[in-house]
Amino acid sequence: MTSGRKALFKVCEPNMRAIRATILRWPKMPIGMPTGEQLFKAAVQHQIDGNLGEAERLYQSFLTDHPHRDDAYFGYGLLCLGAGRKEEAVGHFERALFIAPGNVDYWANLATANYSIGRINDAGYAHLRALRIEPGNIDIQQLRDDFAAKPHVFGESAIHSAHAPARQVYMSACVDILGKSLGDTPPPLRILEIGSYMGASLLTWAAAAERLYRKGCEILCIDPWGDSGAGQYKPGVQQALESQIAYEIFRHNAAVTGKKDNVSVIEMRATSRAALPLLGDKQFHLIYVDGGHFYDDANFDIGACHRLLSPGGIMCGDDLELQAHQCDMEFLRANTSADYVTTPNGEELHPGVTLAVHEFFGKVSAFEGFWAMRKQDGGGYQQVEFSGATGIIPGHWPEHLQDQARAHFAENQTIGALIG
Repeated sequence: MTSGRKALFKVCEPNMRAIRATILRWPKMPIGMPTGEQLFKAAVQHQIDGNLGEAERLYQSFLTDHPHRDDAYFGYGLLCLGAGRKEEAVGHFERALFIAPGNVDYWANLATANYSIGRINDAGYAHLRALRIEPGNIDIQQLRDDFAAKPHVFGESAIHSAHAPARQVYMSACVDILGKSLGDTPPPLRILEIGSYMGASLLTWAAAAERLYRKGCEILCIDPWGDSGAGQYKPGVQQALESQIAYEIFRHNAAVTGKKDNVSVIEMRATSRAALPLLGDKQFHLIYVDGGHFYDDANFDIGACHRLLSPGGIMCGDDLELQAHQCDMEFLRANTSADYVTTPNGEELHPGVTLAVHEFFGKVSAFEGFWAMRKQDGGGYQQVEFSGATGIIPGHWPEHLQDQARAHFAENQTIGALIG
């Protein structure tokens, strides 16, 4: 039985209002229906009413006796999608399509579910299949175009350092500082990023270049994207890297970024140890170090980037929760091969990053885990002053994280001006 019930989500994160509107379009069941149909109708009604636990129980019971009902798998998929259980939603939509491969709405919702968990290529394939069935379907064409145009930052592991969204504002402020110091006819701003993951920071650099620098900007992103080193990170990050979802999302965000008139993006899929020796001296105005967290990795990256940074340029990075003068040095040296640890005092930090930054720079400008230093003509460094700089609230981040950043700067007047 194929129902042809529509469920095209115009946004990438479905909500119960959208799902309820979809289910309400389903046809009424006739009076005197068999017991199985009563179960199905009850499942749909509970889903409409928001009683998802009971709806799920009824869907499972119905599908046990009616394993060939594509519409029931579809409804169950909608339930899972609305509840944030996106992997399960994909499975149910795929089962519905196995039974009814010509249903364009099933393909469209499979695309939404795949996109929401970062399977960009699978989402594109599902849209392609839907449009092969109905080439003139404007709704699906618009849905596909919307996905292609929007940054992807969904999921817990999609945004690095979500516990400190203010870091992204300081990053954008670095672009503003350089723009004010490079003269009336500045050269293209050259940014090197070590550790790009899913591209959240790339989107920040691009937004800052577009709104604060306005001239040309070239961004080189270096990351192995799971080819090596994934095991040092937290399980969610490790899984995203090894499954290649992180790389798919990065490629999507790089394509979105590349549509800006003044921004170009180049990727090097390699470790920093392999890539950095290939780059020329003093080639970059801004270098962001957010690669490996172990001491040996962070120490190598900082030392190699010193050669690559032009005088007047800014080297900055992430994951400096505490500086060395705030720590027990013996504890730092005992944990050089650890990612993220808790000190005996209950403080959390990346010890390898803290030690590497300390040994190269000493005390640095540091805010909420973000650090920055500016290279002088003689090769030394000085701290960066942000009080006269403009920063941008990262509009590609979820609203609650944007609110956290606004609250931070309302309390801490460390940025001259704030956009967003």
